[in-house]
Amino acid sequence: MHGLTQRQSKFLNLLLKNESFVPIKDYAAILSISERTAHKDLKQLEIFVLSKKAVIEKVPRKGIFLTNKNYLEEAVSNQSEYQINEWNHSPFERQILIAKDLLIHSETLSYQLLSEKFLVSKTSIANDFLQIERMIKSSDVTLVSDNLGTRIVGKESNIQKAIKNFAYSIIEQADQANDFRLKFPELCYQFLAREMVEKITFLLQHNQNFNIEKLSDNYFQSLILSTSILLIRIKNGFHLEKQVYFLFEDVESLKTYLLTKELVDQLQSETDFKMTENDFDYLNKQLIAHGFEPKLKDFILKEQYDALVKKIIADMSISVKIDLTNDQQLYSNLMYHLISMIYRLKMNIPVKNPLLAEIKSEYSVLYSTTWLILTKVETELAIQIPEDEIAFIMIHFQGAIDRASKNKKILIVCPTGIGTSELIANRMRRILFPQDILEVVSLRTFYQRDLSNVDLVISPVKINQSSVPIVYVSALMSKEDLKKVSSMYLDLFYDQIEPQPVKKFVSLGKIIDARLIYLNKNFSSKEECIARISQDLLKFDLVTADFEKSIWEREKLGVTDLPTGAAIPHPPPEVVKESRLVVMTLEKSIRWHTRMINTILMICIAEEDLKSVKSMLSELYSIVESKKTIELLFFNKSKKAVFIELGGKIFD
Repeated sequence: MHGLTQRQSKFLNLLLKNESFVPIKDYAAILSISERTAHKDLKQLEIFVLSKKAVIEKVPRKGIFLTNKNYLEEAVSNQSEYQINEWNHSPFERQILIAKDLLIHSETLSYQLLSEKFLVSKTSIANDFLQIERMIKSSDVTLVSDNLGTRIVGKESNIQKAIKNFAYSIIEQADQANDFRLKFPELCYQFLAREMVEKITFLLQHNQNFNIEKLSDNYFQSLILSTSILLIRIKNGFHLEKQVYFLFEDVESLKTYLLTKELVDQLQSETDFKMTENDFDYLNKQLIAHGFEPKLKDFILKEQYDALVKKIIADMSISVKIDLTNDQQLYSNLMYHLISMIYRLKMNIPVKNPLLAEIKSEYSVLYSTTWLILTKVETELAIQIPEDEIAFIMIHFQGAIDRASKNKKILIVCPTGIGTSELIANRMRRILFPQDILEVVSLRTFYQRDLSNVDLVISPVKINQSSVPIVYVSALMSKEDLKKVSSMYLDLFYDQIEPQPVKKFVSLGKIIDARLIYLNKNFSSKEECIARISQDLLKFDLVTADFEKSIWEREKLGVTDLPTGAAIPHPPPEVVKESRLVVMTLEKSIRWHTRMINTILMICIAEEDLKSVKSMLSELYSIVESKKTIELLFFNKSKKAVFIELGGKIFD
């Protein structure tokens, strides 16, 4: 009956049949339940019959009797109004209800109360818990039973994994997985909230920017489940713990960052929930793990920007010396991002890149290369691209380079402090191929993360793992250590390739100019430094009249000072007639943006030299990444010594 268990329905039928008072213990005996359970059911029945204008009278030592039965009997005969709850007829359905309280709501459950609720023995309830545990056994969660009851214990990410595993068990038994896009198995709605699942499905299917057609049914189903479970748990007050990722994994996930933000904005406008930064990061990782991609349906806009996007890709291909022109994924991602970015900039809607600082530090060469190439876009579209947007666009290029060059991901383990590992990293960058990704990680992070995407580990301490090749080196990274790493690197990845000799400052040597080396100057402000450099560049006819203005415009959009005490202001190519490197050192440090600096390295690259920009920037960043390198190259040196050190050939 509607709102009643099968046992309570039987109890009501007995009351309807009896024409006199009957002790409650007699009803308990007939129903094979305890008097305590009978009294509990009686409370439910009193509420129910009262809604039908009937009353259960109680008389001490006589029992209970149902009065004013006529209307109630008429309602009972109408089977459309009375549907008996059949949960206790199906163990699996009973397990769904138990799992909902246990997993979705994280409740602590009692064997006794569950036994009374479902009219089954405690042994049956114990078996239900065993079946639930079997369905979620791969989720790294635990069912704990003690005096308080039975509950789920584990990290939130693993609990959500357990919920998803249980949902898959329902789907498999419902045998409707192949029809998932059209109809979610009805049985699942007893476990997951129908409203949330349908809302997520609708948003993903009807947003014109979400390219879900490429997703297989299995991937689409998995994405719906993961997203729905996340939001249901958030609404119940549970949030994800902070996940630890390698930087290259975080950078990879930025490809879907703006799509995730759009989805979250839609959900928050229609649903009452508050997502934390960890929740957002988890959802973003889910989208990229499922192959989520943007889609551009406006073919007029696509046609309008087609030539521009292809030109950007061609310029980057020349700069990094890797052909990216046939990468359709890169083309689609850039087209979507460019059009969205133009809209954001014209509508003054800023967007923040959460990994901007890390990208500028660890991907400095590609970041600066991307900015130099995009300066043409700024001129053509009359916009200024902020550094957050540049970093997002760089991610698409990094992904394309990864696909084209099959770069290697190499970790340097930091056991005690960052200094030792940074020393190793700086020396390793001299012998590795430029496209390879080198990342310094703590020992704790190393042990926490999945290493399946890591190709090589370099460590000054012993590590307990065997899945990835490891090279052990000394903390000072001696020449013998470099040879050891080079040997393993070549054996593992480049058996047929001879190691390339290190060529120090070959590209910078072509653009160093003795007239533009200023040592130990007494300038007291950033304005004085830039003014002096601009005046001389203009006097030597190396730049256009708009040069200084363009420098200041770029300074407004992003920070160009570094923690090592150097500033690297760089103008757009269209204001540069001939490529030059400007070197200036100061007797006293000055404040540039947020940091005190004593060295300015301004690299001016003309459009005709963009093909060499990557090598120029690689050499420049090899200088500014270390305070010690800056001091050795520029301080207590003559102008001639600096000129020769940077690869200059003829000193006038």
